[in-house]
Amino acid sequence: MRHFRYTVLILLLASTGNLCQAVGPVTPNTPIKVLIVDGFSNHDWAHTTRLIRGILEKTGRFSVDVATCPTNANDPAFATFRPQFSSYDVVIQNCNNLGNKGEWPDAMRQDFVKYVSKGGGVYIFHSANNSFANWDEYNQIIGLGWRGTEFPSITIDADGKVQRIPPGEGKSTSHGQRTDRVVHRIGNDPIHNGLPKKWMAAMIEVYTYPRGSAKNIKVLSWAEDPDAKKNWPVEWTVSYGKGRVYNSTFGHVWPNETNPAGMRCAGFQTIMVRALQWLAKRPVDFPVPSDFPGETQTVLYTLSGENIAVLTPDFTSPFNGKDLTGWCYRSKKQEETIFEPFDGKNESKDGRFTGQDGVLTVNPWNEAKGPHLVSIWTKQDYQGDFCLTIEFRAGVNADSGIFLRGMQLQCRDYLVAGPYKDLKNYKPQDWNKIVVVVKDNIAHCTCNGEILEEALKIPVTGPMGLEADRGQMEYRNILIKALK
Repeated sequence: MRHFRYTVLILLLASTGNLCQAVGPVTPNTPIKVLIVDGFSNHDWAHTTRLIRGILEKTGRFSVDVATCPTNANDPAFATFRPQFSSYDVVIQNCNNLGNKGEWPDAMRQDFVKYVSKGGGVYIFHSANNSFANWDEYNQIIGLGWRGTEFPSITIDADGKVQRIPPGEGKSTSHGQRTDRVVHRIGNDPIHNGLPKKWMAAMIEVYTYPRGSAKNIKVLSWAEDPDAKKNWPVEWTVSYGKGRVYNSTFGHVWPNETNPAGMRCAGFQTIMVRALQWLAKRPVDFPVPSDFPGETQTVLYTLSGENIAVLTPDFTSPFNGKDLTGWCYRSKKQEETIFEPFDGKNESKDGRFTGQDGVLTVNPWNEAKGPHLVSIWTKQDYQGDFCLTIEFRAGVNADSGIFLRGMQLQCRDYLVAGPYKDLKNYKPQDWNKIVVVVKDNIAHCTCNGEILEEALKIPVTGPMGLEADRGQMEYRNILIKALK
């Protein structure tokens, strides 16, 4: 099955231009269709995807889908995971399998090569150029990446001229500490047209000896390695068949890194949008902001997209991120179920549940407003096999619960409130992720990869729910996918 997550339609302000033939005709209001492919990396790929989406959404020029690749080759969804690349103007590659983190199915690889060679655009996002070192076509598509000395490299001399380094000479690709560095552009590429000749980029990695096929490559900019004081490419483009590829070291997001400066950088954000326009073969007309950084200091923007669930046709969410639409209180009167819906409301009448800014919050009990123990339910009932993922952040000693068609899975500040006090990966007062896989009405439940319940029996049908008992509990990114 296709394993997609999230589609958002944004204001349609894109300019006219040429598209890959498979995408269809372009009008002045046609958004650039972008597919982000993620699912595995030694970097925080999920956080990165949310931030990319937030940056693009603000511009009003893109529609964005996300395809998340299963990491387990034994997962039935892996063999059939096959995003429809030809439906998109640009693919943002956000997977990195360095250290055997994951792979793409063979059919997907073939589709990707075909997509680029026939005219598709590809944005290789940061550590995606570390990926797939043994895939020949991928090495040609990315031009340069994180590779061994069997590949050639490129450096920039004191006069700003590109110089090639043959295989076997120098070291394997590496980088020093992330720092703010002055980026020097070469020439007047459309992506950089109107930018200053030099600007200060926030917290970038300068790859020393970036290596790869180095074929059909055009270096756009360079920066000096802070340790060896040599100049290395920061951005480059590649021609592959009829397709265009953009590759850079911008955009680092490490696991548990909050508010990453590299993603907040005004230079990076501006260039990413302009690069996507170029890759889509549209006019590169996204304006260079008046506060674009000069060469003496960085400019950092506020990030959005931190708490936004990523949805596609296979994954849906019962929570819209804005209010409690689709949720209700349920009660029984004889054989009849009584619904008290909260459609269009940000808060339940007793204040125990609020929904806004991508977070559904269980609030502490207020005796004056209602009973202590209450639960909120989806109006929709669920049947069959499914996968549920949900992120939660528990206040100290908080006690809540997740109802799976009526059966409760305890969701608490586990190390204090139990019942799973031996968890090694649980993060107190931070975001944790529960994954529930239900097959034949038996739920396998994990938290950050550790088993909570191996075989929890649940009803054949029923709603999903959240319990309010003690303290504050926050939920976000509530995603459900039917399993076939």
